[in-house]
Amino acid sequence: MSEKEKKQLRAVVKEPGKPAEVRMLTDEYTVYRELVGGLIETVPLPDIEGVIAVLNEEGKLINLDPNIFLPEYNDLLVGTFLVVGDSRYGDFKSLTAAQIEQVTRYIAANDASGYERGEDEFVGFEVYASSDGDGKIPFMEILFGEKDGGAEM
Repeated sequence: MSEKEKKQLRAVVKEPGKPAEVRMLTDEYTVYRELVGGLIETVPLPDIEGVIAVLNEEGKLINLDPNIFLPEYNDLLVGTFLVVGDSRYGDFKSLTAAQIEQVTRYIAANDASGYERGEDEFVGFEVYASSDGDGKIPFMEILFGEKDGGAEM
């Protein structure tokens, strides 16, 4: 399929600290992955029929910036995400004008750009193992050896 023939869809894109904007996107996995900065995951937006948010699957683990609250789930979306229509068959589709209005209103009402998270909150973690009371040793160091990630042979 040539570049001109690729399916285009209308989506709402929201970057942390910026207002949501409507964009025309090529319906390809690589486009979504580039926008969110990694592997994608989908989450339904509460109370808006037929739409899903597409976001970075590891966003909380890699401490991406807060974007919007999802108070219905007591959760937070982090990093850049986009909202697209969801077909009953798992395909993405363009948002309708009514969906765009609902989505942009929801995003504006739940903006989290000024949210300051604490060191020990849910948006990232480190795993440690103890070693005879000598202190904490990062778990990945135990698995892979030296601190620089090199394995000891």
